[in-house]
Amino acid sequence: MGSLSETTFTCVASVSDHEAVVCTDTGAVCFLDDTEGGQKLSLVKYVSFGITSLTVDFDLGAVWLGGRGRKMQRFLIDDLRASTASAPPSPIPQDRDPGSQRGKKPAIIAMGFLSTHIVTVDATHAIHVCPVDALDQEDEQSPTETSMPAHRDAVLGIGALKLPNTYDADFFTWSCGGTVNFWNMQGRCQATKKVELEQLQASDDDILNELKVLRATEDMKSFISGDRYGVLRYL
Repeated sequence: MGSLSETTFTCVASVSDHEAVVCTDTGAVCFLDDTEGGQKLSLVKYVSFGITSLTVDFDLGAVWLGGRGRKMQRFLIDDLRASTASAPPSPIPQDRDPGSQRGKKPAIIAMGFLSTHIVTVDATHAIHVCPVDALDQEDEQSPTETSMPAHRDAVLGIGALKLPNTYDADFFTWSCGGTVNFWNMQGRCQATKKVELEQLQASDDDILNELKVLRATEDMKSFISGDRYGVLRYL
């Protein structure tokens, strides 16, 4: 692992059938390639903030990174792929402002790409919907964004929806407790559903079950859920 041995990997997203982008809390961007049957992890870039989430824009062929202080940055997938063949990036800067590490604004903990908009959820459980063309040169979210409260418990993910669908919604969010909210682009919650989670008979809170993954089917009529215990359900 080299210079990454003492870092924490925070997020990963698949960019092809055999490739993924993996990021760390120190701002390292890595490219995972399994094309030849053997996994190869390459450190390709550093950003100036700790990365806590990412999402993929397959239309443009880019990944969006989000992190502490609600910072965002975009990279083309082809550029990251090409960087695996070049010299390794310089070591992580040691003179970054400690305040920028923590961030005066809350960290982005989940992201979703909706063709023309970026949806983020921060550590305060608030949802922000921002037009991509309203982002400034440093990809800072602008005052034109729509903000609204999301869930009472921790939000673990965002999923895009195709219109038309049953809820007339543009995207959904899900929380660790199994609550699923369906939203339109204007920030209105169109519907709320609950995914039931089975809990083991134990007193140890560390093993409480959580809703980890939720995906919509192609026809937008059903969902597939995955929980902390590794149980998959068709909803």
